[in-house]
Amino acid sequence: MIKKSPQLFFELAKEILSSGNKFRFNATGISMQPFILDGDTITISPIADKKLKIGQVAFYYNDVNHLLAHRVHGIDKTSNTITYIIKGDGLPYDIEYIDHNTILGFAVKAERGKKQIHLDSIINRYYPLIYFISNIYKTKIFNIIKAFFKKLKRL
Repeated sequence: MIKKSPQLFFELAKEILSSGNKFRFNATGISMQPFILDGDTITISPIADKKLKIGQVAFYYNDVNHLLAHRVHGIDKTSNTITYIIKGDGLPYDIEYIDHNTILGFAVKAERGKKQIHLDSIINRYYPLIYFISNIYKTKIFNIIKAFFKKLKRL
């Protein structure tokens, strides 16, 4: 029913999150593959007064109140407002600049059958960024990461 009424979905999500409660829904689309898949159940925590960190998955709305969940790749604090540089994991070139005021929450968990993926863990926040960068600079980044881990083993 909600798929047929995006405005109702927006209003429901906004109301639940603004009252301080978590919000769960089934993800649709491919923009966050391979880390969030179409049909995964996503749990969103309210943003409240928090600021997002690089690697977190922001839950926000665009200028037509369409709700999206994409990863924070950068933060611009040069003006009086905070602007997040965001893109979907499966969208290598579609970068968005999102004002902090349009963010309703952030994804903390994805459920895929019995499997639970804690999206806010340090590994799951940064692994997708490394994955994305390594696809662009495969050999160079791979060699740097490989050398880093070799040095860690020696310590």
